[in-house]
Amino acid sequence: MGGKRRSPPGRRIRVRIARKRNDDEDAKEELYSLVTVAEIPEDPQTRPPPMAGIFSSLRRIYLIVYNWILFFGWFQVFYLAVKTLKQSGHQSVYAAVEKPLILAQSAALLEILHSLTGIVRSPVTATLPQEAFGFAPSWLLWLRYSTFLLLYPAGITSEVGLIYNALPYLRESGKYSIRMPNKWNFSFDYYYNALLILGFYVPGSPHLYGYMLGQRKKALSKAKSE
Repeated sequence: MGGKRRSPPGRRIRVRIARKRNDDEDAKEELYSLVTVAEIPEDPQTRPPPMAGIFSSLRRIYLIVYNWILFFGWFQVFYLAVKTLKQSGHQSVYAAVEKPLILAQSAALLEILHSLTGIVRSPVTATLPQEAFGFAPSWLLWLRYSTFLLLYPAGITSEVGLIYNALPYLRESGKYSIRMPNKWNFSFDYYYNALLILGFYVPGSPHLYGYMLGQRKKALSKAKSE
């Protein structure tokens, strides 16, 4: 066999195998098999609509822009935190990063919306936008699917620890809570909201980590095969 040609994903091919008589007098086999590729007429019903390619390109561009905005948002939080820590001490860090931190963290709601609307294929229970890495070089792809091995446990442990340590302060101060009476006739207790977050966070973390391990194996094996 002179070589193999891989068919593009999602494309079917049909081959025709014919038995031929060998005219070579020195041949050891009297018959041989001739394999040829038979063309399959394209079915108009299976052809993707013209707008599908446009929507796919817009979706990819949107996710690339979205992830870069998130990157710069979290980088701003990191920069302000380090700068304030060196200049004023840890007591002033939260006041310096509060607004950009709230904006960056609130973007998680968009990630859930992406999953619900089908913009990304990740399940809602482990929503992690990944489409913007489709054009990434192999080393960046490896970093994207490997750094979480250490960063996820560190991040989850620190977040759970910080929420737990902040519970007494949230209960006494009423920080971020809305008390009655007010013009909206609505109340919200951030202390109980933090407890609810811990209730989902602790049992949900192993599921999230296991999902990422599966995605890592799938993504790196796919990149290696290509």
